[in-house]
Amino acid sequence: MFYPHPSLAWEISPNEINVDFTNFVRTKDPWNQTELPIYVQWERKKGVENFTKSMLLAGRQSLVYTIPSSSYHRLVAEDKIPDELEISCNAHPLAWKNQIALLNCGENLSSQVSLRIYNPTDSEIAVPFIQILPKATASTETKVKNIIFIVIDSLRYDALGKEGVTPNLDRFQKQSVSFQNHLVNAAWTRPSTTIFFTGNYASKSPLNFWDYPLPIEEARAFYESKNQPLPIALSNFGYHSTMIGNNPFVTDRFGIGVDYGFLSVAEYSRSPNDTLLIKERALQYFQKIQGSPSRQFLFLNFNDPHKPYTPDAKYTKRIYELNSKELEGKDSRVLDYLGEVAFVDEQLGEIFQEMKRLGLWDESMILVTSDHGEVMNEKHAISLFTGTNTLFGHGQSLYQEDIHVPLLIKYPVQSKNHLLGGSSLGSLTRSIDIYPTIIDEIGMMSGIGDESKESSIDGISLNRILDKQENTSREYYGETRATQAVQINDWKLMRKSFLFHRLGFWKGYVGLEKDYLFHLKNDLFEENPIKIDHTSLLPNPIYKELKDKLESYSRPNAYYTIRISNPKSPLQEFSNNSSINTGQVTTKKVQIQIRISSGEVRSVYSMKSETLVSKNEFSLLIQPGETKEFHFQIYPDVSFPSFQIWVDDRIANTSEWGVGGMDLNPNSCYVDNCKVLFDAKNGSPNLPNQFRVQIWRSGQGIISPGRESELGADAIGILKKQGYIQ
Repeated sequence: MFYPHPSLAWEISPNEINVDFTNFVRTKDPWNQTELPIYVQWERKKGVENFTKSMLLAGRQSLVYTIPSSSYHRLVAEDKIPDELEISCNAHPLAWKNQIALLNCGENLSSQVSLRIYNPTDSEIAVPFIQILPKATASTETKVKNIIFIVIDSLRYDALGKEGVTPNLDRFQKQSVSFQNHLVNAAWTRPSTTIFFTGNYASKSPLNFWDYPLPIEEARAFYESKNQPLPIALSNFGYHSTMIGNNPFVTDRFGIGVDYGFLSVAEYSRSPNDTLLIKERALQYFQKIQGSPSRQFLFLNFNDPHKPYTPDAKYTKRIYELNSKELEGKDSRVLDYLGEVAFVDEQLGEIFQEMKRLGLWDESMILVTSDHGEVMNEKHAISLFTGTNTLFGHGQSLYQEDIHVPLLIKYPVQSKNHLLGGSSLGSLTRSIDIYPTIIDEIGMMSGIGDESKESSIDGISLNRILDKQENTSREYYGETRATQAVQINDWKLMRKSFLFHRLGFWKGYVGLEKDYLFHLKNDLFEENPIKIDHTSLLPNPIYKELKDKLESYSRPNAYYTIRISNPKSPLQEFSNNSSINTGQVTTKKVQIQIRISSGEVRSVYSMKSETLVSKNEFSLLIQPGETKEFHFQIYPDVSFPSFQIWVDDRIANTSEWGVGGMDLNPNSCYVDNCKVLFDAKNGSPNLPNQFRVQIWRSGQGIISPGRESELGADAIGILKKQGYIQ
């Protein structure tokens, strides 16, 4: 590939003040770890944010690739190669026809050949996306030529199938596998989008989903993490990745999202007529790729029917006439919501028809789903978890109406799963399963590049269900802002949680956390939580199972250990077995206070450990020859602790305690910029040979530093338009 993508490079986008929007603004590709000149070029045009990744060759600059001579057969370019560029193999110029060039490198080749791209002009030239195709794929393409991943924001599961609402999706469903019990693992757009593109629970990403602002350090951490987003994984497998839609969280331009690795993005969150414009851009896209030799991945994201609901009257009139009995007496917003669903369905009908006309339908894998549902039950209006009004909204709870969404997958005709079109499956499936399903279907062996990364994927390919390789139901775990949930079969537990809180409009106080148990078979709409008797000696076994399962997903991101050692000297050891009195046997009184700016200190009871006397301080006598350890976490993990230590009623001197795996002297360093000293990446420090207090931190460290973040005017405008900010 000419576009290797993992990267540590990162550059903040320029300030938009005094920027000429008619020109491109250029930043480094944050996923490009190499020295290749790959840049993100940004242009705002008629309210559309256009992002394109290009390799830019300066005048008289060349790039040379060394590749195995026997393994590769041809090059495929996404766009026409500029006439000025010279591309050769072992000095043999390559002949291009319809954006394809055979890899002709001459005779008597060694095991390696040199592929050279040269810009002979004095001006910069953008090199289009180029694939180097192995011989194995020269005559046999992958069974999935195109992947079309369609997300319809806020689409509830029960919106489909109503008279006059989704006729096009209803027809599409008859050609697709319908996963009827599909649940998303988060309840608002940013974490759900991260799940789509990583196959992991949102909390495994450094991107917070508590507040809208996304600090630069979180974006950097995402680019440096083990995550390999789906667009990058597919690009590395030969797919040109494109995003067309209204989702401001798929760019890092506005301080609320990140770059997920798309090679080109057309983002319409600023556009008042976004749905129609997205449809038109999609039609142009399909016309462009017709007959293209390259494989394509399109992420098509509609914001409608996300609130505010403003449908044309022709849709609501039709829907009410066909569903008057069901809608009689209901909140008028229900009808408006369905009107917007019908509007999006109409646009999809045009897109599907154009794909069929262009001959793209049969060779494409098409997925239709949503990032979350929408709360419409008045009994859920005031969230039990955040205390906010969430009626006709989302992101404040994990009820079924928040998380139950459609998932329809139409497989290409070359796939064995194509024969399952029209079938419906009741097995529980999750949004974390979409990433590995795509990877599995196209035939990527690991799909992620290496085993260590593959093993970190939480999702499981849905093809295992279709192949009848699973005999048990999958379990569900979800998380959003102040809520966590687990579901096994018909039982579900939701917890008010502070685990994901960040400083900002949260002021650092951890309040009461409460569990709500539901039996979905008897309480389909989750209106009557089962009372949990916490005083009983025989707790509800279902509650205990779900509680243990929930807490297994809530491991501390990092935990701290305090070890207090009072070893005997060799002479003292000898004195225990003789009449010699050394006079050196002493008992130490130790007092430790842990101070934090937000959250609370919690003992880690799952570890073998002494128990803290109180939440953040304790006092003990430690006998000669004794060693004691205390394990604790900061909950939530957004602040760094400082320590006050007294030994025998005096402040401990610097020779009596140390921090980190190397047992370093802290030198009175208690502030945030000293936290790296506490890390014990290579294991705990050695046991001391004299009295010592040792403190170290294990795990990934603080999730996100405490900060007050402010949204820029651009971000505020976008979020207001999206209905996130009232």
